[in-house]
Amino acid sequence: MVPSRFVVLASLPLTASGKLNRKRLPEPEDAEHTPQYENPQTAQEQLLFTLWSDILERKDFGINENFFDLGGDSLAAVQVATALTEQGYELPVASLFGAPTIARLAPLLQHQHAVPDMFEETVVPLRAEGTGQPIFCFPPILGVSLGFTALLPHLPAERPVYGLQDMGLLHGPHRPQTIQQLAELYLEQIRALQPHGPYSFIGWSMGGLVAHAVAARLMAEGEPLSALVMLDTYPLHDPAALEAGQDLARMDDAWLVKNAIAMLGIDFSENMPETLDDLADRIVEIMLPEAQAFVQDEAAFSTLLQTIRQGVSHNLETMRNWQPQRVQADLLFLRATQRGTEDVADTPAFWQNYITGKLMVTDINCTHMEMLDPENAPIIADQFMEFERRKPDTLKGCVNNER
Repeated sequence: MVPSRFVVLASLPLTASGKLNRKRLPEPEDAEHTPQYENPQTAQEQLLFTLWSDILERKDFGINENFFDLGGDSLAAVQVATALTEQGYELPVASLFGAPTIARLAPLLQHQHAVPDMFEETVVPLRAEGTGQPIFCFPPILGVSLGFTALLPHLPAERPVYGLQDMGLLHGPHRPQTIQQLAELYLEQIRALQPHGPYSFIGWSMGGLVAHAVAARLMAEGEPLSALVMLDTYPLHDPAALEAGQDLARMDDAWLVKNAIAMLGIDFSENMPETLDDLADRIVEIMLPEAQAFVQDEAAFSTLLQTIRQGVSHNLETMRNWQPQRVQADLLFLRATQRGTEDVADTPAFWQNYITGKLMVTDINCTHMEMLDPENAPIIADQFMEFERRKPDTLKGCVNNER
């Protein structure tokens, strides 16, 4: 008989009497389950591998593994960019989001190719690899989806993950004025990547409103939905006012600022924002503290900050005029339990009026702004996958779970 597997040892384990100790012989690894990594070939690939190994504190990966699947996040991406600068390479942090594998990033170092501005892209391939059903992520009021990279290590590797963004859509006279118009523009991008359902959506904050609107359009056309998941998504409107059919467009900026703060769950104990611009500035400070690392000089940073600020202000305006439709679907609502002040929105049951299926509410012990922090990401990913695998009759009415 010919052995199917061999193990090479420096020496054989022996008993006290000098005989072969079979109990101490290592089990042969199953070759079918041993990961096969593609090693670095060029100087740039080797440099990136070394940097990633140091920052991620692991070496069990090859040049085609996704940085964010390996546990990287936006702060780790900043560390990579800083280390590259010390090696003489000027590459913005955003390049790592557009080329998250060593194989794709190394040519940018070698040839110093221009990298598209990730903030201007309507669709960001957070994970382009994989042949499974895509997952589409809808951003918060900031209009940027890079925070969803925290979910990648906890989602199946065969599932592509795309982040939708609206900053690049806000230039010129044809920018979307309503949630429904934004949903139409996103729908074009989604169908280019996945022409037909079933679709899986996850939206954070304002992104949940847009995901709900896209789902309504798709299901009206008979397209199936695998998952509609919201991360602490509330409307700006008072539910009673919305249901009474009040003219919400006439509500002034002071009302908008107050309700936006409640929706976002921010506790401004000092220096309460008084205008939309003030609120937009504070949101940028809280949600994108490392923004300066994404650009290469002060002038570019100033331009980026102004663009984001304008995007936040515009998104607040679109939320003011939001009018929901009823979606033929179940809904998983992940609720941030740390609400701050008593004025903060905390009414997930509101959504039962705008779905025909069942509402499941799961509590996450965090604030609204911390939903995608590293400690919460595995919980959210697990809840998402469990919800996607559900059977329609497993949800009975409005169910609440604590996590």
